[in-house]
Amino acid sequence: MNEVYSRWAFTEDENMKMKSNNKYYEEKLKNKAERKVIKNGYCHNVISVIVNDGEEMTELEIALFADDGNLCFGYREFRKIRDNEYEVTIHTD
Repeated sequence: MNEVYSRWAFTEDENMKMKSNNKYYEEKLKNKAERKVIKNGYCHNVISVIVNDGEEMTELEIALFADDGNLCFGYREFRKIRDNEYEVTIHTD
């Protein structure tokens, strides 16, 4: 099983970590939720993730989903809005 990495940019084995995140996203997460950009800011985006009924996702999986399988610069300010809706701030370059 692939591992999910947060903040992997400019680290040792960054190419392996990028591929691992992308593969995990494609195989395990791609169809589990919906995402919507709430706000674009300087070096960050606020994303709403609505997890499909009956699906389970961890905080890290939700953050990875919010960033379309990337997550190279990490995330912050993860919060639950409703039973199946979350808001997460994704760091960008």
